[in-house]
Amino acid sequence: YVHLSIYRHRQMCIRDRLNWLLEQSNIYKRVITLSKQTVSNKKAMKVLTTAEQDQLKKTIFEIYHDYISFLQKKYSKLTESDLLYLCLQETSLDSQSIAICFGYSDTHPLSQKKYRIKERTVSYTHLRAHETGRNLVCRLLLEKKKKKKEKNSYKKKKKKRKEIKK
Repeated sequence: YVHLSIYRHRQMCIRDRLNWLLEQSNIYKRVITLSKQTVSNKKAMKVLTTAEQDQLKKTIFEIYHDYISFLQKKYSKLTESDLLYLCLQETSLDSQSIAICFGYSDTHPLSQKKYRIKERTVSYTHLRAHETGRNLVCRLLLEKKKKKKEKNSYKKKKKKRKEIKK
């Protein structure tokens, strides 16, 4: 138990240092500036340009290289966009700020992105929560495992009903 808490503390310290490095970058400061916009119409909201998105991706991939390598080993089907999203989830950015990073003025496309990530990671149910911090993947895997059990339970009940009718 003590070893596990030391491990978690070390992981949190590493994540804090990585987040600090990101916060020093100009592209992060640009995201923060854009996230402070107050507009009455979401369509009028400014988001990162394609060039800025490329810069953000490059910065994130440099800073979070080890984390990305870990995710790629565990989940080979994840795309660069998925990896970028999962790294941004590790930061202190809120959903609206993450949406701005992807060029969205609304957070709805992020829900679709989460769903696609869930589909790509579904076969890796052995992942433990302490291995990835507050990573979204863990939560999605646990939800998928729960839904699968519920679905199997329903199928078994249906099969029993058919056997009883015979």
